Amino acid sequence: VEFIVMRNRVDFNILVDNVSMKLLPDIHSNEDFCSEIVRNGFFADGSARFWSQSNAIMELVGGPSNFSLQVSDGQARASLKAGCFASREYYQVQIQYKIRVDGKSFQCDPLNDPKDLCPTAFLLSYTDGSFVSAQVVAKSLESSEEEEWSWLLGLFVASSDQSNADGLLLQMDGLNPSYKYVINFASIQPLPKSCRSNILVNGNMEMGTAVFWDGVASSVTTVSPGFD
Repeated sequence: VEFIVMRNRVDFNILVDNVSMKLLPDIHSNEDFCSEIVRNGFFADGSARFWSQSNAIMELVGGPSNFSLQVSDGQARASLKAGCFASREYYQVQIQYKIRVDGKSFQCDPLNDPKDLCPTAFLLSYTDGSFVSAQVVAKSLESSEEEEWSWLLGLFVASSDQSNADGLLLQMDGLNPSYKYVINFASIQPLPKSCRSNILVNGNMEMGTAVFWDGVASSVTTVSPGFD
């Protein structure tokens, strides 16, 4: 058995230190393990562990107690916990991000100009190292405000591809490739299965957006501060 560290670019060297391999918890007897499916989605340890890049440059920014991941010239991908998706069950996706152009925050447009579109989140499934499928799991539904964090939000039903996959990645895509973006955190969590809990998602608008709400012959938006 060999353990190999590979690189997909030849213009830099890799410094390898403190390599380990551990058996993951039994997901069938450890519900907490699958309560959050994105690995290192909050960058809590000040590293980009479990994140990879596709022709991109990744850099941790912020700190010392609140780190974010800045990405330029490509896409960043978060590794997910394989075995945590159950086919035909619902999952909620939340990604807090900000777009940077020439060092300033940029307002993307989810509806109009293609070159200024907001990003979309995809879930990529792999089996035995081979790509199986991609599914859109979250979209930006409102224009981001200048200097404020924006949201990628979504609900999706897991497929058999995802429940059977031994490799899963979460990727943001669709941005103008000349723009940088900063990920503050990324999260995928299962929705509660008990009907005794609140079965409405974002019923109190505390997400700061009208996501999961649709207007019928009308528009829906949020206001701040809210009404008493």
